[in-house]
Amino acid sequence: MRRSGGDLFDPILLADKRFHGEGYQEGYNEGGHSGVIEGRRFGSINGAKIGSEVAFYSGFAFTWKCILQNNTDAKSRYRDEHSVLLSFLLCF
Repeated sequence: MRRSGGDLFDPILLADKRFHGEGYQEGYNEGGHSGVIEGRRFGSINGAKIGSEVAFYSGFAFTWKCILQNNTDAKSRYRDEHSVLLSFLLCF
């Protein structure tokens, strides 16, 4: 006696679709976990590079602050631009 609708072969015929869905979900979960790890590593490396560059420019700005404060004939424009640079650097 034969079943109607091919119920006997449905698990075989639909296996491809089921395995595709399960594989996608497993890959998505694993990729999300790996992405978090890779993102943290990338952020710490590039954050350190940016931090060292900001520190370099901060040292540069504070050195010029001392030079401009001790120099009475320095133009006021230099002091104004320097104060803008310091305010940008202090935002970091």
